[in-house]
Amino acid sequence: MLKNARPDGSPIKVPGFTKIMPMVSGSRTQSTIFFEQDLYLDKTMDFIKEYNKTRKEGNRRLSVFQLVIAAIGRALIEKPKMNRFVINSRYYQRNHMSVAFVTKTSLNEDAEEVNVMIPLEPLDTIDTVNERFTQYVDNIKAGGSNTSNSTVDVMAHVPVFLLNLVINVYCFLDNHNLVTAGMLRAFPFYSTVFLANLGSVQLDSPFHHLFDMGTNGIFLALGLVKKETYIADDGSLKTRKKMKIIFSYDDRIIDGFYAGKAIKAIKRNVENPELMLNKPEITDEQIRALGITEKGRKLFAI
Repeated sequence: MLKNARPDGSPIKVPGFTKIMPMVSGSRTQSTIFFEQDLYLDKTMDFIKEYNKTRKEGNRRLSVFQLVIAAIGRALIEKPKMNRFVINSRYYQRNHMSVAFVTKTSLNEDAEEVNVMIPLEPLDTIDTVNERFTQYVDNIKAGGSNTSNSTVDVMAHVPVFLLNLVINVYCFLDNHNLVTAGMLRAFPFYSTVFLANLGSVQLDSPFHHLFDMGTNGIFLALGLVKKETYIADDGSLKTRKKMKIIFSYDDRIIDGFYAGKAIKAIKRNVENPELMLNKPEITDEQIRALGITEKGRKLFAI
């Protein structure tokens, strides 16, 4: 018998047409929708330069990547249905807000890649995101982790036939809500948003697939910050800094109109980062809609 309770979310009721989407659309990867969005960053880069002059001692330098993380949190407040997921054709509201990404333990192409999961809070500001980003990334580079990278490393030594069996059993347990919080921490596929910062390696943003394993239904790929020449309203030629982001999301979660507004919210806040300096004005109803619980907050805490 399928359990309703999960360590990372609660079951929700959805309209009839939405309910049948997992049956007619297939898997998460088969249901992926892609959005391409340009971010104009002249104002943003000036903000980052000034912010870093007075940032808290010990914190990492603020970056566009961190502003995108903060903007994701603000967008989820406005559009909490983006924090839903589908597993085994059933809908759940995630009980935490989080982003996941891969980082290297050092600036070396042969350095180990590790997964980072950073929780977000409804009342986050740029300061709190910068501080938490520093805490979690420094923890990883010091050998710690809030996902079980060591568990995954063990799998490198397991024969393929046995590994297939292990993964199939795990997916069965996951689909039937029989996984524990510790088991979820073994893989990075349970965040609200998975991020890839290709600009950090001087590449543009790709159209990235989603993962059928886990519950992550949103992937956001960041590209290289470039200078672009454009024609201004007065007919003159000007230059501006631009970054392209590609947003991949599970169409079964919510319709494109709703998701498009979430993307616009991210764009608005990254291009106007001063909007995120103070805590957002958020109602009790918005807090409830997010579905965040203490259990969820602790899931990927370090």
